[in-house]
Amino acid sequence: MKPKRVIDLTSLLEGQGVSWPGAPFPEVIRAGVLAKDGYNVEVVKFTTHTGTHIDAPLHMLERGPSIDALPAEGFVGEGVVLDFRDKKPGETIGEYDFEKFKSKIQRDDIVLLCTGWGPKRDFTKEFLFDFPGVNPNGAKWLVASGIRAVGIDTLGIDPYNDNNFTSHKILFQGRQDFWIAEGLTNLEELLSKDRWWIAALPLKLKGASGAEARVVAFEI
Repeated sequence: MKPKRVIDLTSLLEGQGVSWPGAPFPEVIRAGVLAKDGYNVEVVKFTTHTGTHIDAPLHMLERGPSIDALPAEGFVGEGVVLDFRDKKPGETIGEYDFEKFKSKIQRDDIVLLCTGWGPKRDFTKEFLFDFPGVNPNGAKWLVASGIRAVGIDTLGIDPYNDNNFTSHKILFQGRQDFWIAEGLTNLEELLSKDRWWIAALPLKLKGASGAEARVVAFEI
């Protein structure tokens, strides 16, 4: 069945592009030139948590599954987008914020959080440090709802000032095959309807704590 619409939720990954503060900048180096070598080819270098990427439980749990250990079928499924664009810089998303959307969320959903930070992607204080993350009470609410994954259009699911990455750990401890998508974009385009079919397919890197992914939403 052909989808009515396909919306790309993946941020552009480019050399010297935006990454987590303190992480090395991504590099894209030309290693082959068509006119000289008969082909174009590039060498890329970046952390596994750069751009639009998937966090596996191993990212925060010592014995959590790595990205290649998560089943492929778990990265595809029904999803719902929640609108948190009213959040101001530095605010967090908590239990009472999610409670407003309780009727929209189904067990095993992929839940996407639209904060409005996707279009702000740049080397600014607001985008890098003041994005709205999910606080621990919000993370506990998501675990109790039985969802399979959560995605967000900011640099991280935790607010920047949580050095313990508390919400990451709560989410991963709640379900062993749970995954988190960070660095999404274009979530505003999903707000026209509640439910979508989501595909978030990460690179299959052996033993890695996460990997870059092409994430898309299908209207069916």
